[in-house]
Amino acid sequence: MGALIPDRDPSAVSGSTFIQNNINLSGATRDANILNEFLAGNIPDFLRNFCEVSATDGTNNLTYMVMTDVLSVGSETDFCRMPMNPHTAQSIAEKYDCSMITKKMADDIWKHAVNKVEPLPYGPPYDNSMGDTSRFIIHHNR
Repeated sequence: MGALIPDRDPSAVSGSTFIQNNINLSGATRDANILNEFLAGNIPDFLRNFCEVSATDGTNNLTYMVMTDVLSVGSETDFCRMPMNPHTAQSIAEKYDCSMITKKMADDIWKHAVNKVEPLPYGPPYDNSMGDTSRFIIHHNR
């Protein structure tokens, strides 16, 4: 596992407050706010407990550590799973000496997961509103 993620400041904004504070923002401005929250350690505690996943191709064995859910902003009881552009995600990964997930890793993680939640990707409307911050909470709740 990479560098330690800072402790969450008890006065940090909750997930629902973060969404409300960014409801009218998009693009680079919103992603800068997302990055700042992660760099400050504003994530739920359950994301700090990485799980071991082992994979083999019959000859080679590999073990890696994964978060128990996708990156989220907020507290243990009030958080929001956070879509972001890949550059923001890569910045977070680099800061904490982690790697971005690959398709192979996603398949291994799914295979080893104790709790499997069916993926529910963004759905209609397939228009410019897909990038709206209001869609984040809809997607999180699904």
